[in-house]
Amino acid sequence: PIYDYFDFGLKNVTVKNVLNENRYRLENGTQAIPMLLQTSLKSGKTLLLYKASALSSAGLTAGNLNGIILTVANQGGTARFMKVKLKPVASSVLKPENLDFGGFTEVFNDHYTYKKGANRIQFYTPFIWDGKSNILVEVSYTNSSPNTNIELEGSLENTTASLYSNNNYAVDLSSSGHLNI
Repeated sequence: PIYDYFDFGLKNVTVKNVLNENRYRLENGTQAIPMLLQTSLKSGKTLLLYKASALSSAGLTAGNLNGIILTVANQGGTARFMKVKLKPVASSVLKPENLDFGGFTEVFNDHYTYKKGANRIQFYTPFIWDGKSNILVEVSYTNSSPNTNIELEGSLENTTASLYSNNNYAVDLSSSGHLNI
């Protein structure tokens, strides 16, 4: 018999208490956006673009970012093997044809169960923001068994600020699909 063996390590972070913390709310969006974390599928990846102008307008200044709070509109669900990565970018619009998946800093790598309301994702290492660049956030997950989709709260803009793919480990060879190896 042949077996697949996958070696992986998760990084659990526990916050025992907070003596001093600044929180910055970027928007007051209350629209449920169901497609960003479709954990009813086995895997997915979402890119979220936070513009420097919005970060600065909210009061954030250059320095360490130690976590992010995402608000969930529905009952939530679990994203297993969830990774969060950030990187500074100059672009203020996401275009699928111009994506660069290099240069990210991984800040979270663990299973995460979302609940309705605010969900704090505590980073195991800070992300240093320069105060000028936009921030691209990549969230990916791989579920061994699908569960409830997670609907994030947000607002729709005229510019593309998020992109997503699901079951991103699958290869579609149907019709004219092809794979270069």
